[in-house]
Amino acid sequence: MGILKIWEVYPGLASAVNYEHQKVGLTNGGHDMDHALRVAQMAYVVTMDENPEMALLAGVAGLLHNNDRILERSLKIDFSKNVSEAPVEVVIEMTSRMLDEWTGISGVDQKQWIIDAVVNHGSKPNHPDDHLVTIALADADRLINMEPDVIIRIGQHHPDIPALDPIYIEATPGANYCDPKTVMWDIANCITWAAETGSYILRLPKARELGQERAAYLRTFIDTLKRQRAELGLVLYPVF
Repeated sequence: MGILKIWEVYPGLASAVNYEHQKVGLTNGGHDMDHALRVAQMAYVVTMDENPEMALLAGVAGLLHNNDRILERSLKIDFSKNVSEAPVEVVIEMTSRMLDEWTGISGVDQKQWIIDAVVNHGSKPNHPDDHLVTIALADADRLINMEPDVIIRIGQHHPDIPALDPIYIEATPGANYCDPKTVMWDIANCITWAAETGSYILRLPKARELGQERAAYLRTFIDTLKRQRAELGLVLYPVF
């Protein structure tokens, strides 16, 4: 027997989410339907050993977690930033409506846990009072954003910033999540989510386990690039 798939448990919701992506032309660049499916399934996977009921709710939240990015397109808001600027109240309305129309989830608490996760999973630091559904969605989104194709997707998402800083490679001074400066800094930042401490680290045991392999791959990618540049005498970089 294969693993449960969230899109098979909630086929109507999955179709509706796909429609919303297609309607605004959100078909590539990192926040597309494929990303929503992967995050939804990862949210379920990392939570099912903790609480099967919450795992299903986390999977639903994963399917809906691109709502802010969909709304950026429909409201013509700048969608190039790492943190969405879609109005929270509009994200809440869209998420609540889709839950009512497509899931049959009627419990007030259950709906609120999903809505809170969708709103808070990416933009806020970890908090000890976060609900399990929020933790699961945050972990899942980070894990998917640590997988190998993130190297491509970050470049698509940030086509107007340099690939790397030839002097500092991944450690450009002044770079941060909202202003990564280079694609390479953004890739390197994903590795920090697998650290032992930090405000944005992976938290669930299964997520932390999966995060180690993903962090190691990204670290190898960066270290290989640095080694190959060093072979050409470009580390340290010349000053002109």
